[in-house]
Amino acid sequence: DGFNLYRRSYSRLPDALLAHLSRQMVAAVSHMHSLKVIHRDIKGENFLCDRPDIGDPKCTIALADFGTAARVAPGEQKVEQLGTPAFWAPEVWSRRYNTLVDIWAVGVTSYILLMGRLPFDGEEDICKPVTAAAPPFAVSSYASEACVDFLSRSMAKSPKDRPSSSKLAKHSWLETPPTWRDGQQQRTAPSPRTGRPTKTAKAKDPLELLGDAVLSCFDGLAQIGRA
Repeated sequence: DGFNLYRRSYSRLPDALLAHLSRQMVAAVSHMHSLKVIHRDIKGENFLCDRPDIGDPKCTIALADFGTAARVAPGEQKVEQLGTPAFWAPEVWSRRYNTLVDIWAVGVTSYILLMGRLPFDGEEDICKPVTAAAPPFAVSSYASEACVDFLSRSMAKSPKDRPSSSKLAKHSWLETPPTWRDGQQQRTAPSPRTGRPTKTAKAKDPLELLGDAVLSCFDGLAQIGRA
C-alpha cells in the first residue's frame, strides 16, 4: 500500500505528512459522528487513498468499509465486540462504549503510521491502567510534542479523558503546514475550522456525499427489516 511504499523509500513519515493524513482521518470520523453513526473498525486498511504516493501534498484519503457501522443515539452505549481487536479501546473489551472508540482507533492508526507497529500488545496491555512507572505507550525521539499530545489525547484509556471527534479536529498539530516535500507547490493555508461549510463553497463536500451514502444504506436496511 501507499504507506509501505513510502516507508521503503523514505524510512519514516515526516511529522507534517503524518499530521496531513491524520487531519483527514479525523475529519472523516467527525463528519460520520455528526450523522450519529459509529464505525467500530477504524484502521489504516479502511482508509482509501486517491493515489499511490501518500507523500503527495494533494493526497486525499477517504474512510471506507461500513460493515460494522451502526446508528448510535445520544447517551446510548453499545455492547457488541466488532471490528479488529488490536484497535479496540479498553471499553470495547468491557462491552460498554460509544463513538469515542473511533477516536481511540484513529490514535492507534496514527501511531502505526509514526512508529510502524502497534502501540499495545493485546487486551491486557490495552486495558492496563496508566501509572508513572508504566506510561501508556512509547514514541521515538523524532516525534514532535504536538504529535505526542495528539496521540495521548486520542488514546486516553478512560473515555472520559478522550475528546470528541469535533474537538479533536481542532487540535493544533493537525494544522501543521505541509512542508515535507521541498520544491513542491505549497497548499493555501487552511481557514480556521468552525464545523460549518464555508459560505463560498458551491459544490457539495465529499464528506457530505459519503454521509448521504451511509445514511441511505442504513435506511435501506431498515426498510428490508420492516418488509
